[in-house]
Amino acid sequence: MRNAVHNILYTVVNSRAYDANNMQTGLMSWQIAAIVIDVILAAVVVALEVVLIKRFRKRAVELKAARLE
Repeated sequence: MRNAVHNILYTVVNSRAYDANNMQTGLMSWQIAAIVIDVILAAVVVALEVVLIKRFRKRAVELKAARLE
């Protein structure tokens, strides 16, 4: 058991687990890019929904006015 623990600890310490480059705590660049793309796409979808709702309401008012004439 002692030898097994020694082997595991030896492997971890001599790996790059404690290297300064691996101690970054922030998001990776591809994760940031994915979040930015998601936000942009969500904004585009919301803008398109607003345009479609405005068009629908305008057509509904025009149809209602045409029926009354």
